[in-house]
Amino acid sequence: MTVRLITAAAVLVSAYVHLKEWFDGFRHVDVIGPLVAELSVESKLPDFDVWVQVYDVAPEGQTWNLTTAGSGLQRASYRDGGPDRKSLQPGQIVSLRLDRLFTANRFLPGHRLRIVVSTAFAPWFSVNPQTGELELFSSGARAGDVVIHHSKEHPSRLLLPVVP
Repeated sequence: MTVRLITAAAVLVSAYVHLKEWFDGFRHVDVIGPLVAELSVESKLPDFDVWVQVYDVAPEGQTWNLTTAGSGLQRASYRDGGPDRKSLQPGQIVSLRLDRLFTANRFLPGHRLRIVVSTAFAPWFSVNPQTGELELFSSGARAGDVVIHHSKEHPSRLLLPVVP
């Protein structure tokens, strides 16, 4: 399975996860600690950003943000950490690990987990021109697709710290 993101600030992908199987014999499920989003991504762009946000959605539609805005952001060229950037090559699938998401939430029966993935977090984070150049030196911007893979060879997942 793949999910294609169009790199425009207004385009988001949401996935709803029904938590029914979690509640087998329980009144609620507690998730406390660091959440980790692991995404296998591909693009023809040399660089792009990925932003992940997680929500608790009640059966009636009320929605609660579970993480601090901006903490789930990763620039692809800095995926290995440190000061050195690594541009992507067309067709290259890389793994992004977003591990600065923290939460404490009690999911009640009937609630769903909503996962939102976007390629922009402007104006709160510097705009990525997606050209491979730093935003300070780029004279233009480039649009393109970002593909999120989900397969045995290229998994994408959200790890939740469920407390017994």
